[in-house]
Amino acid sequence: KNFAVIAAFLGLSALTSDSAVAARHHHSMGHENRLRFLNELIQQQEEGESMNLMMRDVPEYGEMAAYMDGALAGDSEYKREVPERFTEERDDRLMHSLIQNYAREIKLDGQLTGHYFLNHDDALAASKEVVDTHSRFNTGADMERFEDTWNHFDVNHDGLVEVERMPQFLRYLLGNSLDINLQ
Repeated sequence: KNFAVIAAFLGLSALTSDSAVAARHHHSMGHENRLRFLNELIQQQEEGESMNLMMRDVPEYGEMAAYMDGALAGDSEYKREVPERFTEERDDRLMHSLIQNYAREIKLDGQLTGHYFLNHDDALAASKEVVDTHSRFNTGADMERFEDTWNHFDVNHDGLVEVERMPQFLRYLLGNSLDINLQ
């Protein structure tokens, strides 16, 4: 709903009918479809189609999933850089694991930003590992609360949660934020 208002404000009234439908239903598009839609809008602007966008120099958005560590990305190999504060054994091992194994790094204009987020599937995989690893919580009921937990933490409904918020996410999922050692 808000996107249509913002689109009208920005002068996006010349959207194609398919794009207009997508804009009206952006909240149910899902993260990947929204990303595709926004990149399509940017491409249409660059190709000089009749769109009167008031935005200038919109950066190209991309993501590097954790599984791409060591893979070729364009002309070079992608190397996941875990922030130094999470690299030592005495440091937060949960954050290290979340960044190394689950989070996706955001790219703007082809440059890695060092900002990490988890989408729904990433958070689900991390949650399953934590529930399975901490056997006293492996009752099955924890994963039943996953969708409610996701909706609680995905406050903008953009399909992403900051990696820094995932420890709280996991404690909320497991139901007792004071009696859990997730190191």
